[in-house]
Amino acid sequence: MRKSFGIIILALTLLVSINAFAQETKLIHPADYYSVSLDGEGDAVVKAKLNIENIGKIPVSILKFEFPEQTTIFRVLQANSIEPLDFQAEHGSEETTVTIELAQALQPNQQTQLSLLYKSSGLATKDFLGNLNFDFKTIVDRQAVLTEKARVAINLEPGFFLKGAVPEIDYKPDFFSEGMVSKAMSMEPTQFRRYYESIENARGLAVHEAFNLDALESLHVKGTYNWNFFALFANEILALCVLGLAIGIALISFHKKKAGSVQKQRR
Repeated sequence: MRKSFGIIILALTLLVSINAFAQETKLIHPADYYSVSLDGEGDAVVKAKLNIENIGKIPVSILKFEFPEQTTIFRVLQANSIEPLDFQAEHGSEETTVTIELAQALQPNQQTQLSLLYKSSGLATKDFLGNLNFDFKTIVDRQAVLTEKARVAINLEPGFFLKGAVPEIDYKPDFFSEGMVSKAMSMEPTQFRRYYESIENARGLAVHEAFNLDALESLHVKGTYNWNFFALFANEILALCVLGLAIGIALISFHKKKAGSVQKQRR
C-alpha cells in the first residue's frame, strides 16, 4: 500500500515539474524570413532565417522544429557560432521533427538567430495538365508561443511561370539549386551567411507575409506553376473562349433579328 502511494506521489511530482518547466520555457519569433526555390520536379530548396527570443525564466539549449514530411536538413548555423549546429531528424508520416542543439544557450530576455538550409521533396504535385500545385508551410517551433511576423518569397526555376504573378522586366529569380546547396555545405560560416544577408527583403515572383501566428500555427503559401503558359492558364483560356463564343452567338442572333425586323418593315 505504502509502495503504491509512493509511486502516485512520485508521478504527481514529475507531472508538476514537467508542467512548471513547460510554463517557464517560452519563446517568441519576432521575425522569420524564407526564400523558397521551386524546381521542375516539385522540390523546394529553402533558405530560412529565424529570429528567436527567450521570454521564459530558464535558459534554452534545445529547439524542436516541425517541417513537411519529406524534408532534408543540410545545415543549421547560429549567429556568432563558428561551427554548424548538431541536429537530429525524425521522419514521421505527416511531418519531420528536427531537434537542434544550440551552440550557445539562449538566456532569458536574450535573442539569437538561426540560418537554415533545407530541401522539401515532393512539395508540389502535378495535375493532369502538368501543372505543379504547391503548398509551402513555414517552420513550426514547438516551444514558441508566438511568431510576430513571417515572410515568404517564392521563386521558380528559370523558364517556369507562376500563376497569379506579374513578371517584372528586370526580374532575375533568386533560384537556389541543388548544385549551389553542395557548394554551401562546404562553405565557411562567414561565406554561408552571405546567402542570408538580404533575405529580409528577398525578391520573388510572389511574396507573402503573415503576422501574429499563435503556437503551432504556420503560414501556408499555395500556388500553381508550369513551363507551359497555355496549360497553366487553360481554365482561364477556356472560360474566355466560352465567353467569346457566347458573345458571338448573341451578336449573330441580334443581327438576325434586326435584319428580320427590317425586312418586315419593307413589306
